[in-house]
Amino acid sequence: MIKGLNTLLFAKLTSDTTDQTSGKAVYEAPTKLSGAIEIKPKLNQNSAELYADDTLQDADYSVSTVGLTLTVDDDNDEIFCKLIGMKDDGEGGYDASVYDESQAIGLGYIEVKGQGKYRVKFYPNCKVKPFDSDAKTKEDKVSFQTPSVEITASPLKNGKYKHQKTFSTSAEAVTYLNSLFTQAGA
Repeated sequence: MIKGLNTLLFAKLTSDTTDQTSGKAVYEAPTKLSGAIEIKPKLNQNSAELYADDTLQDADYSVSTVGLTLTVDDDNDEIFCKLIGMKDDGEGGYDASVYDESQAIGLGYIEVKGQGKYRVKFYPNCKVKPFDSDAKTKEDKVSFQTPSVEITASPLKNGKYKHQKTFSTSAEAVTYLNSLFTQAGA
């Protein structure tokens, strides 16, 4: 059972040469994306089965991409507008265009599990889909508006789309998560 979610980091993917023998994915320095409230991964996978003589002869359940629905505490314009490709107007605002293109990023976070365990999850090649925030007027009760962001995690050129590892301490998990943005092969 997952108990919590923290340390949501991202970094711009500047190069992916993982299809080469000594290739690697290169990122800018990682930084905090936002306060993470919830993340829901959904695998987009093949589901092909071949039956012959009433028995399963072959099956393909390979993953093509992962859809991540991320609910955050703040969709900070300086971060999210740039991620979805909106242009800075030079006066503190951002302009959306039909020609906007999302930046490729690496995205990682730590799941706080039961029994004092911390699982690092890292998606090395993601793009944030364009989105807009909901708005609501104040009612009798206070409620918070929390934006949800759709992200598509695709594989690197070497086919890797996710990496995960579990640790006994949060310090180890944080150190490891930061290191994933600089490791060869991602």
